[in-house]
Amino acid sequence: MAVARDLFFRGARVVLACRNVDSGLAAVSEIVSEDETSTSGEMEVRGLDLSCSADVRRFCLQLVATEERCVSVLRFFFVAIGSYAHTSYSYNTYRMSC
Repeated sequence: MAVARDLFFRGARVVLACRNVDSGLAAVSEIVSEDETSTSGEMEVRGLDLSCSADVRRFCLQLVATEERCVSVLRFFFVAIGSYAHTSYSYNTYRMSC
């Protein structure tokens, strides 16, 4: 989140791709509330389940259709302790938030 925060305060438009949209929205609220007086960029949260190729495809097509340009795509991996779950493709994953 430090990179997203830094890009936002430098005036960039940041799209957060999160499996848990509610957690992403909470993170955006926290970042935006840090300094409401500065001229900052924009932040948006979009849902994305990386374990589902159809969801990844949908996200990418939506990003290309709605964004004028995409300068950089950053991918972060988080290690989290969570509940064991099955995806729509029956892969075993751990549920974790953004």
